[in-house]
Amino acid sequence: MNALIRSHSAMILVVLSATVASTALGASHSISWANPKPQGNPLQSIQFEDDAVGYTVGMRGTCLVTTDGGVTWTDRTDFESFRKHLMDILLMQPGEMIAVGENPGIFRSIDGGASWTPIQNPSTATLNEIARIDATTLSAVGDAGEVLRSTDDGATWELRAQPRGAFDLHDQCWTSPSHGYVVGEFVLRETSDGGASWAPIPGTTENNLFFPGDIQFLDSLNGWILVDLTTYRTTDGGTSWFERHGQIGSSPIYQEEAVILDASNRFVITDGEGAALWRTTDDGLHWTELYARQATRGLTGIVRLGDGALVAVSSDGDMLRSADEGLSWANATSAPGDGERQSIEAIDFAPNGIGFAGGNRELLRSSDGGASWQFAPAEPEISIIFAIDMFDESFGLAGGSISGGLSEIARTTDGGSSWNNHTIDSPPVGFVVDLKVVDASACYAALHGGTGVNFVYKSTDGGLGWNRMSSGLPSGARLHAIDFLDAQVGFAAGGDFGAPALYRTTDGGQSWSAVPLAGVQEAIRDMRWIDASTGFIASFDGVHRTTNGGQTWIQALSAYTTSISFVDGAVGYANDLFDPRVWRTEDGGATWEPIEMPCVNGSLTLLAREGGFIAAGAASVILRGETIDPAAVGAPREPEPLASGLRGSLGPGVRARLIGSVIEIDASRSAETWMVPTGRVLDIAGRSVADLSRSQPGRSVWRFSWDSRLATGERAPSGVYFLLVERGARRLVAKRLLLR
Repeated sequence: MNALIRSHSAMILVVLSATVASTALGASHSISWANPKPQGNPLQSIQFEDDAVGYTVGMRGTCLVTTDGGVTWTDRTDFESFRKHLMDILLMQPGEMIAVGENPGIFRSIDGGASWTPIQNPSTATLNEIARIDATTLSAVGDAGEVLRSTDDGATWELRAQPRGAFDLHDQCWTSPSHGYVVGEFVLRETSDGGASWAPIPGTTENNLFFPGDIQFLDSLNGWILVDLTTYRTTDGGTSWFERHGQIGSSPIYQEEAVILDASNRFVITDGEGAALWRTTDDGLHWTELYARQATRGLTGIVRLGDGALVAVSSDGDMLRSADEGLSWANATSAPGDGERQSIEAIDFAPNGIGFAGGNRELLRSSDGGASWQFAPAEPEISIIFAIDMFDESFGLAGGSISGGLSEIARTTDGGSSWNNHTIDSPPVGFVVDLKVVDASACYAALHGGTGVNFVYKSTDGGLGWNRMSSGLPSGARLHAIDFLDAQVGFAAGGDFGAPALYRTTDGGQSWSAVPLAGVQEAIRDMRWIDASTGFIASFDGVHRTTNGGQTWIQALSAYTTSISFVDGAVGYANDLFDPRVWRTEDGGATWEPIEMPCVNGSLTLLAREGGFIAAGAASVILRGETIDPAAVGAPREPEPLASGLRGSLGPGVRARLIGSVIEIDASRSAETWMVPTGRVLDIAGRSVADLSRSQPGRSVWRFSWDSRLATGERAPSGVYFLLVERGARRLVAKRLLLR
C-alpha cells in the first residue's frame, strides 16, 4: 500500500463556471462495491426461514437475503442509516428478525433486514450470539461476559448474573429455561437456575481455551462443545463430559461451528487459519476435508437446509452453497477467481479508461471505469505488485517483489495484453515500492530493501534498462514514495517512526537536497506535488500541505494517512488507516471532509479520478466513489443544453455534455441548418497547439477529444489548456489542467 497511486497522463477536468463548491460540503458521494459483488465485508451469521428464504448478516451493518436457497443473494444493507457490526440473527417470523452485535447490542428488523431499530437493553459491549429458549424467552451473550434474557420475545431485556471471570462469551445452548451452557474465551460454564448462578462444566477445563467455539445438543443425551483445538462430548445429557482429540488428520484446527446430522455424523467449519469444511462419520475418530481455502481467514457460519444443501458464509464476504453434502461448492459472491481473496496494493488507469489493480499474486483489469473487474489477460511475473503506472493506452510499468523479496519491474507496450519482466539491478536488491513515468525517456522507480537500501532508479529507454541513483534518504530511513514534476524535478520521501524524510532533486536524481519538515512528526507514506510550490504529504500524523516548495508545512488533516491522490490542484482524497473512511478536499487541501465507507477496512489505496475515486485494499476489495451534486438529485439524466464544465453555446436546441474527457455535441433537436463543428486546443496564452479528434457516432452527433499530444506529435507539458468547439461564431469551451 506504499505505492503512490494517481492519474498522471490523463487530462484533468476543471469546471469554468463558479459552481465549484469551496469545501467538500458541496458534493456527496455514491459508494458502490466494484469487487467482490454484492459485497466484501465479513459475514458472521446465517439463518433460513425455510428452504428458500434466508438471511446473512455481518460487519458494518451488512445484511443480505436469498429467496432461492442460497443460490443468489441480494444486498439489503442500508449503510447510510445503519453501520453497526452484526454478529448473529434470530428469525422471529417471515421478514422479522432480531440481531445482536455492536453496542447498543440488540436490533430488530421488520422489513427483512432493510432497516434496523435498536432495542433498549442493559448491555455494555458487543453481543455475539442470540438464542431462543422457549416460545417467549430469548437469551443473548457477549464480549463483557454478559448474559441477557428476555421473557417477552425480545421486547425488553434484563441482565443475568455474569459467570465469574467470564468475558468474550461466544455461544450458548439451553436445554430448558433453567438449564443452559455458555462458552467463550477461557470460559465453559453451566447454570441450573436460569443464569442466576454459574458453575464449571464437569469434565472440562478452561485453561488455554483462547478461541471461543460452539455448543450444541442433538437430543436429550448427545452434546458437543467445540472450543479452541479440542472437542468435549457428552452422551448422558451433560451429566458428564469427556474430551475428544482436537486434531483432524495430523494437524489441529480452529473449530468454529458444526452441523450435526446424528450422533456419529457431523460437519465442522474452521475459522482462524484458513477456511475449511471437514466431515466425520464416526464421531470424530476420522475426518475428511471437503473444502479448503487458505487465503480466507475462515468460514463463520453454516446451515443445512431440508433438501440437504449446505450453505456457508465467510470472513471475506463469500456465500458458498453445496448441493452434494459438501463435495462441491458454488460461490454466490462474484469476483475474479471466485474465492481466493488477495490484498490489492496498487491501482491505475490508462487515458483510455482501462484500469489495472495489482497486489498479492494477481492483476485485475477493468474496462468499464472501475465498475467491475476481471483477471487481466496476462500478469506480470511479480509475487506482490506494489506500484502500477500506465503512461498511455499502450505503455505502462508494474513493480514489486519476486520470490525471496527481491525487486522486479514488468513492462507492457500493448495496453496490458502482455508483460515482460526486467531486472532492475544485478543482483536485485529490495523491492519496488513506487513508480513514476514522466515519459518514455524518464521513468523512475523507488526501491526499499532493508537498512541502508533506499535507491531511486532511472530508465531512459522506456523501462528496458535501469540505473541506480541515491534517494538522498539517510541510512535506515525507509523510502516510501517518489514524485516527479518533470524529467528533472522530483521528490523522494519516507523515514521511520518519529523521523520523517523528504528530499528534492532538480537534476533527474543525480543529486538530492533535504526539504525542511518542521511540524511533521511521522514518516511520510505518500505524497503528491501539484507544482514546484504546492505539495501534500501523507503520514501517520495526517496530511501536511506546503505552498512554498516545502519551506513551511501546515497540518491540513489530523488522521493516520498512508495514501493520497489528487484529481487536480483543488480536489483530492486521502485514506484513514484505522477507520473505514476517505477524506476529501475541494479547496486545494485547506479543509477536508470525511466520506464514510461501507467496508470494514480503513487501510485503502486510493486513486482520485474525475468525478470521484477508486479505493482498494485487503481481500480483493475495490470500491468506487462517484460524486453527486446535491442540486442535481432527481434531475433528468439526459444532457442539458449547457453542461457542467462547459461555457458557451452552439445555438438553440443544441445539447452538449462532458463524458469523461470527451465533449459530445447533439444537434438532432436543433431547428437550424447545421454546419459541421470544428475543435482545437489552445494553451494558456491562447495559441492553437492541436486539433481535437472528431468522430460522428450519430447523424447529428459529434464527439471531440484530445489525446494530450501537440500538433507536432509530442506529449503536451503540464499546464492549463482550453478545449474549443466552434460552429461559425458560436463556441463551447472546457478548461483542462494537464498534470504529469
